[in-house]
Amino acid sequence: MRQESETLMVQIRKILRLERAHGYNDDAVMCGLEEFIRLNLPTAARLVSGYGQLKHFDRRRAISQLD
Repeated sequence: MRQESETLMVQIRKILRLERAHGYNDDAVMCGLEEFIRLNLPTAARLVSGYGQLKHFDRRRAISQLD
C-alpha cells in the first residue's frame, strides 16, 4: 500500500509540473485537474475546487498549495 501511495504522489507531482509548464491551462490531464485530484487525492479536492473557472493567478496559487 505504501508503494502505491508513493507512486501516486510521484504521478501527481509530475502532473502538477506539467500543468505549470502548460501555463495553468487545465490541460495536463484529460479530465481536468480538479477531477483528477478529486478522484486520486480526495483530501485535497477543496484546494482545487472550481479550478477550471479560476483565473491564472488563482490557479497558480491552487497548484502551489498542492505541492
